[in-house]
Amino acid sequence: MTILPPPTVPTDTVPVTPPGPGPADLRPLWPATTTERPRGEVHVGGVPLTEIAESHGTPVYVLDEAEVRERCRTYRVAFPEAGIHYAAKAFLCRALARWVEEEGLGLDVCSAGELELAVTTGFPADRILLHGNAKSRGGPAGIAVYRVLAVKRTPGRAYVAVDGGMSDNPRPALYGVRYAPRLIGRHSRAGAERVTVVGRHCEAGDILAEDVPLPADTHPGDLLAVPVAGAYHLAMASSYNLVGRPPVVAVLDGRARVLVRRETLEDLRVRDVGLCRSTVRRASGAADGRGRWEG
Repeated sequence: MTILPPPTVPTDTVPVTPPGPGPADLRPLWPATTTERPRGEVHVGGVPLTEIAESHGTPVYVLDEAEVRERCRTYRVAFPEAGIHYAAKAFLCRALARWVEEEGLGLDVCSAGELELAVTTGFPADRILLHGNAKSRGGPAGIAVYRVLAVKRTPGRAYVAVDGGMSDNPRPALYGVRYAPRLIGRHSRAGAERVTVVGRHCEAGDILAEDVPLPADTHPGDLLAVPVAGAYHLAMASSYNLVGRPPVVAVLDGRARVLVRRETLEDLRVRDVGLCRSTVRRASGAADGRGRWEG
């Protein structure tokens, strides 16, 4: 079993703090390695979130490996005689299963797909439990990064639309989960205004955060980071509107690596097998009366 040392925070930075009015201290929502550099740059695991957004596009999930491991250790130390299991339904990929194994936890699975991934990753069978709440272990280690597409201001209300939404995070629409997004990548001197952060899907329930403070000069192209996004986000995501699901990027000690790649248009296309090639060819001439539909 490999156990890594606790995460370290660079000494030339300050802990991240939220902009504008709101709760006095939101730092517990962010991974322990989160720091803020001058000009509004936010680093997690030693990696700038803006750098990840530029390299991997948005939306993108960022998972702090050190935070996941540290939270696993905290449970193990607090309950040394108990069998602690991570609930795979919160989020599961091969790398995360390996981290959980190396930190001495078991794995709680509730489907054949979760079990297959665990077994093929080499997770010890005697530490796999077939169907137990992982939010407190994985959730705070994750951050979702979005890019602002549009801003609309009306009397008494401002709306900030981003390039994600209910397809990558249905939790606000399903059961009213509240999030605290913040501007990253630049330092704004503008005062805060209360805004509603909405998604790209043109649905009444496509709201990521309602009545939250953001700088009054937030504009298209800005990046927003949403903490506590490590559990029940990608696990519940869909390809609604044929929008591919975001990638997952792990950060540790100043380095970033992809754990789960972005879902592509090709991924979505190859699943649609309802028409054979001959049918497509025949149908292409239907408009001028030369083609016939054939199954």
